[in-house]
Amino acid sequence: MAAIVACVDYITERLEDIVSDENPPFSIIPHLLNINMEETRRCGQAIIREAAEQGIHFPTLQVFRFLLALGDHNMRDQRVYRHLRNEFAKTASDIPMIQLCAALKCFVRGLMQNVETQSLDEQVEHELEKEDMDAFLRFCVENLRRGFADGMEVKCVMAATESLYQLGYTSTEFYEQVARYLGSKCSSASASVNSSETATAVCLALGEDILDRHPDVHTFLLEVEKSGLKGEASLSPTEWMNKNDPANFITPLTEIQQEGWNIINRMVETRAADTEKLTALANEYVAILKSTRVDDLKYFFGVFEEKVFKQDRILKQCLDYLVESNAAVKLSATSIGAMLNSLAAIRFTYHRSVKQFMIAISTEQWSEMDASPLVKIVSAMAKLSLRLPQVLVHVGDRLLDVYTFLSPLDTALVINSLQSIGYGNDEVLMMLMRHAASSARRWDEVSLTLLFGASGVHRLLRNVEVAAPLLEQAAGKTSSPHLRQRIAASLRRSALPRALVQSSTSLLTGGAHEVVNNPPLQLV
Repeated sequence: MAAIVACVDYITERLEDIVSDENPPFSIIPHLLNINMEETRRCGQAIIREAAEQGIHFPTLQVFRFLLALGDHNMRDQRVYRHLRNEFAKTASDIPMIQLCAALKCFVRGLMQNVETQSLDEQVEHELEKEDMDAFLRFCVENLRRGFADGMEVKCVMAATESLYQLGYTSTEFYEQVARYLGSKCSSASASVNSSETATAVCLALGEDILDRHPDVHTFLLEVEKSGLKGEASLSPTEWMNKNDPANFITPLTEIQQEGWNIINRMVETRAADTEKLTALANEYVAILKSTRVDDLKYFFGVFEEKVFKQDRILKQCLDYLVESNAAVKLSATSIGAMLNSLAAIRFTYHRSVKQFMIAISTEQWSEMDASPLVKIVSAMAKLSLRLPQVLVHVGDRLLDVYTFLSPLDTALVINSLQSIGYGNDEVLMMLMRHAASSARRWDEVSLTLLFGASGVHRLLRNVEVAAPLLEQAAGKTSSPHLRQRIAASLRRSALPRALVQSSTSLLTGGAHEVVNNPPLQLV
């Protein structure tokens, strides 16, 4: 005890110098916060406060560990939380959804303090803090949209929605998207494994109007309130994360499955030039294929792509096995997309085997695919020139269910890919274009390049309401003269009104100054 107190005293006396050191001992912060002593916790928070004063940045993992320690022990130093919040938003764009939800729970504990503002300085600080908080919440929502596309778990969606609502997020558009996502999942979700208290909060967040528009979601949430887990609200952020993290429930590998995984790792470690060894290892894997995990094939195929290893016969054996044994129905959408893209990368020549593999994917698999993996599958089909009418019917049907969760890049990619393989369902294509227009402000140059790079995009530019928002973004965000000329050429081939074509063409082929100050004409 005396040693701990002495350590705290030493840090406190030299705090500024310690934090400004070339290698500050930030790793000690979680230990200080987790010791059940007021002095150590104050010391840990003081280090973070001093780092904030000096403008020192923390890596994502450190920020997350600090947040968990603060949240677990209900520490409420708002200056510390604000610095960690701002650091978190700078670095955590690819954080797993379970960790984002746990972090949000920490912020709820630390930032939900409604202090009455009195002086002018306090009011100014309050407004600045509100701006920072709004920016942070938008950052979280953008990450959650990625989670919707990737297929995040229902319990994570509900937990994140509860936290955002508690932190004051009020966007009806986002809560509508939450309801649509829950609607796409609740038929296969179990009410009993979700939190009753969280369901109550989600109902409040969505509100009566949204719940009335989505009666299936309302019914599901009421069932969770009735038969769901009780007491989850009392769990600390770390306890909640450990209880709900899918990574904590991975089934141990069998001996042969581990052997298969070891073979893949040995292939990864083998030089690409050593084709003899790679071939021998690949044949070893195929020999035990029936006893390996079927989803591990995406890693096996990935080695062929990474090494540019051209042994199509070996991969053909794998595809034929999946079809003949009906093991294809066990593959996840993510695995299917990864495998197809690997085949496209190495220019796989056995097209018949790929077609049979695609046809072997079950209706149930198609009906459960999430937005982002579905786009990867369609993209790979385009690269492989796979035009399978029965498969494209499944693709179109599923896109009707999940299109609203597509990011701008995925929207552009799927439109481009469908057009390149001659997809003819106009209803689906125009639905995707309407979705693109509704999210046009989120589009960047890469997404716009993909969309307007499609050979038949002029056929989709037929409605002013759809075309105008996208053209406005193209005029303001595309820097390539070649692309701008190409968009202008597509406009001239489209069925859009002449006034819109002329004004947009003028902006696209004019100078940068015109682009900024003269948005395309929008006809009402």
